[in-house]
Order: sequence, then C-alpha cells, then structure tokens
Amino acid sequence: MENDFGRYELWQLGTKETQTLEIETWIGEDNPIGWPQMHRIGWHWLALVWVIVERTERLNDIKRCNETEAALEHLRKILWWRIVPKVRVIETGHIYEYTCPDGSVRRLRFLKQSSGAIQYEEEWAGPQSQEVLRALIDFLSTARELLGEEILCFDGMEPEYHLRYALYFYEVRAYRRKVVRVNKLDMDHDDDDWDGIRSGELDNIPFSPLRQWKDDGNIEYLPIGADGHIKLEEFA
Repeated sequence: MENDFGRYELWQLGTKETQTLEIETWIGEDNPIGWPQMHRIGWHWLALVWVIVERTERLNDIKRCNETEAALEHLRKILWWRIVPKVRVIETGHIYEYTCPDGSVRRLRFLKQSSGAIQYEEEWAGPQSQEVLRALIDFLSTARELLGEEILCFDGMEPEYHLRYALYFYEVRAYRRKVVRVNKLDMDHDDDDWDGIRSGELDNIPFSPLRQWKDDGNIEYLPIGADGHIKLEEFA
C-alpha cells in the first residue's frame, strides 16, 4: 500500500495494479504544523469502517472462527455511538459505493476469488480488508499525530486501538491458517485460548497490534507477502 495522507494506492491481489482509495481530509490554514490548506474529497472514514464490518460478517458466515469474531467485536465498537454515513452495497462482500458531500461517487471493489469454502462464477482482482484497515490506521494516526484536529478532540485514540486489534485478528487468522492449517482443515473451529482472545494477546502468535517498533513484531511494520498477509519468513 502506497499512501499520501488521505490518498492510498491499495494493492490488488491477483494483479500488479493498484486501486485508489481517497478518504475525506480537511487541513485548515491554522493547522499546528503549517501544512498547506487542503480539502480532499473522498470516503468518510466511518463509512469505510462500516464496509469492513459488513465484509467481516460475511467472512464469518462463510467460515466461522474466533479470530474473525474478535475482529468484528473491535470494529463494531467503533460504530456503536457514532453516526455512520450511508453506504450502498452493490454486491455484498465485494462492491460498495459512497456519495461524497459534493455529489461525486466513490466505489470500492474488493477481491472476489473462489476458495474451498465458496465458489464464484465470476472472479476479479481487488484489495482485501486488511489493506483498507492499514489505510484507516495510517489516516487516523496521521491526523492525530500531525494535525491535532477533531480526531484528537472528539475521538481520541479509541478508533485506532480497535482498528489495530481488528487487523491483528485478521493476521492471526491468516497465520493460524498457514502454520497449523486450522481454517483450511476445519470449516468451524474454536480457539482454546479464550483469555488471549479477550485480551488481544495470544501467546503462540509472534506479532503484536500495539508494539511500536518493527523489531518488536508490530504488524504495521512487517513486510506483506503475495497473499496480502504478513510474510511468514519474518518469523522463521
């Protein structure tokens, strides 16, 4: 994922091309770091969180597991008391549209690919949910740390916290699928480590959602592999 505050080039699984994601961004002329005034038209960040909730619910319907449900719990907490802009579902799990305040329409088309759990007549390349999660984390972190605008005053760090844990559980699910093949061999499974699920720190997972540096195994700084998830070679 390449980014320029509020504008992200999402890597599309199955192709070398990217899909542009723009998030509505306001930079006032009196911002604390002296950035040029700017207004970027795009998705409201809460609308994107809603999209990922909808996609994660579908993922859990297809193949239920505790990691997916833990990610869902964190994502839903972001939306509980907030007013979410309307999103049009063109195709559940795959295509979503959002009308910006100026009347322009943004479309987000996710990867559609058959698997052992579900088969599609039509397939196409596209980004996965974790790409959008990474963009949202970067967007909110940049707004809070560099601009000190309404995200800091109104939302604090709570959305970032839940987004990081949602991404963490997405990556835990992928790690368990590749290392112990849990999700590939069992349609439904439970994790015995319920204390770890609740706390968000699993003893048998070599990365973390909140550590600050790459050497500590923070998922935001680890290289991404061809499948869109963290490279296992990092932990060999």
